[in-house]
Amino acid sequence: MRRLTKMNFTRNKIHVRKFEKSNKFEQLSDNQQFWAIDILASFNAIMQRDEQCDDLHWTLENVSNVMMSEFSMVYTSYNYAIAAIPVLKAYQQFLQVKDYQSIEMALTQMRKPMFELRRHFNDDIGTKEDILAETIYQLTGNEVDQQLQRQIEHDKRQWLKDLSNDVDFKQLPLNTSEKLTIADTLITRLSEEFSEVPANWDTDSFMIVVDVMMVLDPKTQNNIDQFVPVIRCLINLFSKKMIISVGQGAQLLTILSAVQPRLQEMANYSVDKRLDTMVTEFAMQRGAYISTVADMDDWLEKGDNLQLIRDFMDAIRPWLNGAIDERDPEYAGYYEKYFSDTTVTHDQKNSEASEKHQRKVIPFSKKKRKKKHKK
Repeated sequence: MRRLTKMNFTRNKIHVRKFEKSNKFEQLSDNQQFWAIDILASFNAIMQRDEQCDDLHWTLENVSNVMMSEFSMVYTSYNYAIAAIPVLKAYQQFLQVKDYQSIEMALTQMRKPMFELRRHFNDDIGTKEDILAETIYQLTGNEVDQQLQRQIEHDKRQWLKDLSNDVDFKQLPLNTSEKLTIADTLITRLSEEFSEVPANWDTDSFMIVVDVMMVLDPKTQNNIDQFVPVIRCLINLFSKKMIISVGQGAQLLTILSAVQPRLQEMANYSVDKRLDTMVTEFAMQRGAYISTVADMDDWLEKGDNLQLIRDFMDAIRPWLNGAIDERDPEYAGYYEKYFSDTTVTHDQKNSEASEKHQRKVIPFSKKKRKKKHKK
């Protein structure tokens, strides 16, 4: 027999209904809540059919098998894709399964294979959307590992102390505190948002933190021009101390060189303009054709685009911790300053760069939008 444990599949639906009314469910994002029932119905059905397993007896192996089944291959909204793993993790936490850590590990490990499978199966139809879906998942889908954070905080003190004594680091502009803040923020964001220690820093998440998050982060936004030299010193230090491999260090330095022109460009813009750039580029990568404010309005009103932008803006600014701010498209009608070129002031030094950038960013209008409640 394949399984000795007696399974009770009738409980699956009961568990899902209870989960829908739980605090765990309330902690999910709007998008995750919207897709949660579909995700769980599909996952449980395939788990029962292929693995003969109910929702209290998932294992690392059968979770991996289901993730690589039609659960991931059937073309659905990319919003479904980015919600899948956070929903499944929350569901298993709610059920208080005995082997939750193994389940969580399996789900985390299957993220990249899942999106690769979707891109392969859906060919050109899903390629662009799924690449973006994976990026958004990277920004929003990971839960904070408290044990990992404690270890990082412990190790980070010594890393920053060693960095402050580095000869090349000492010769860089800025005072020591500002330079260490850049290194500290990089380490912290990668650990908190991606659960990564230096030894397994991924090039994609590394680029997102350096090229997106830190550009907007209040702690580092004024010192963009020093990101590359400071982080280069940090990577070299990690390589010397064998905290990371030489090969990994070389890969990270390559990414750092690749984003340097973009960072230099962003340094010429106000923080608001940087955010405008990212949002506009993100919308256009999503297939939006935008040449006027009206085009942007029309695009925001279609499907889940408004929620997509809201999730994106929250994800790339985790320090807001979900707090409402006037940049949220939902509140555009209540604020006079909203993605408007009149809100951005540039000194004479940056006027030429601002004029060049002006042609690339389509501001959102102040059109009032009603929040969509998904049932």
